[in-house]
Amino acid sequence: MKFCNQPWTTFTIQADGSVVPCLCGLWNTVGPIGNVIDQDFGQILLSKKLKDFKGSILDQSFRQCTNICPQLPVLSDADTIDTYSEELFLPDHLLLSIDQNCNLRCESCRSENIFSKKRNKNADIILEKIRTTFINHKVTLQCDGYGDVFASESYKNFFTNIDSNFKLQIITNGNLITKNQNLIERLSKQIQSVDVSVDAATPETYLKTRGGVFDKVMDGIALLVNQNVKVNLSFVVQEKNYKEVMPAYELAVKSGCHSINFHKIEKWPHMTESWWDQNKLDDNPNVDLQDLKKNLDLLKVIPKQVLVGESIPVYMTGNLYNI
Repeated sequence: MKFCNQPWTTFTIQADGSVVPCLCGLWNTVGPIGNVIDQDFGQILLSKKLKDFKGSILDQSFRQCTNICPQLPVLSDADTIDTYSEELFLPDHLLLSIDQNCNLRCESCRSENIFSKKRNKNADIILEKIRTTFINHKVTLQCDGYGDVFASESYKNFFTNIDSNFKLQIITNGNLITKNQNLIERLSKQIQSVDVSVDAATPETYLKTRGGVFDKVMDGIALLVNQNVKVNLSFVVQEKNYKEVMPAYELAVKSGCHSINFHKIEKWPHMTESWWDQNKLDDNPNVDLQDLKKNLDLLKVIPKQVLVGESIPVYMTGNLYNI
C-alpha cells in the first residue's frame, strides 16, 4: 500500500496558534485541528478531524490530499506501518509560521512592510509552549514560513533557551545571515538545514522578485556552507523568473547547496488581480510554458543519487508536474 506518514509526524503551527496537519496546509483540505495557545498537544492530537485524515491515508483514498502536495507523485509502497498506530504520540517535526516580521517586502508574499524590533506576543506564547512540551522529546522545528527568523526578536530570544534535543530547519531570505553569524555559529550543531528563498539566479531578477541584495544572500550561503550547514535553495516560479529555472539549479550546485526546491506561484489574498495577471504562469502571454516545461522535465530526471560538486537533488511541488 502507498503510505504517507505526515499526518502522524508533521504539523504546522500558524500565527494565531492554530495547528494543521502536514508540512503545508495547502497540501490537504483538513484545516485546523486545534489551537496550541488554548490547548495542550495531547488534546489536539486526539482531534476527530485528524483521525479522519489518517483514515483517508490508511484506506488509500487520499481524499483529503490536494494535487499541490509534492509527496503524492512520489509515494512508495510501505513495507510496514506498524510504527504508526492510533495511540497518542508527539510529532517529531513542526513547521512554525508564527511571526510575520521580515526585513523584506516581497510582492509575492505581502503588500506592506512588517518589521518590528518588539517581540511578538503570540509567537512568544507558542514558542514557550513548544519548549515545555518537547523538553524531553526530540523534535525538529522548521521556522519560519511566515516571516524571517533573523528578523524576529521572539525567535532570537527562544534560541537562547533551547536544549540540544531541539533541531532547527531555518527558512530565510538570506539577507541577514551574515549579520547573525555569532548566532549561527552557536547553533550550528543544532541547525539541520537552512532554506534560502532566492526566486532568482541573477542580481537583476532578484531585485524584481525580492527587492533585497543578491550579493548579501550569496555571502550568507557561503558562510553557512563553510559552517557545514546544509543549504537548500527555494525558488517560487513566476513570470519574472521562469527563464532562470535552470540557471538557479546551476547556481545551487556551484554554491555548494544541498538541494533546490521549485514551487509554482499561488494566488494569495493580498495579491491584486492586475498583479496576479502579470506574474502568474498559466494563461499569461508573457510566459512560454513550453520552454518552462522543457526545463522542468530536464530537472525531473536528475537522479536522486547525485555526484558531489556536479549535481544536487531537485524537488518541486505537485502542481508543477502539470505544466
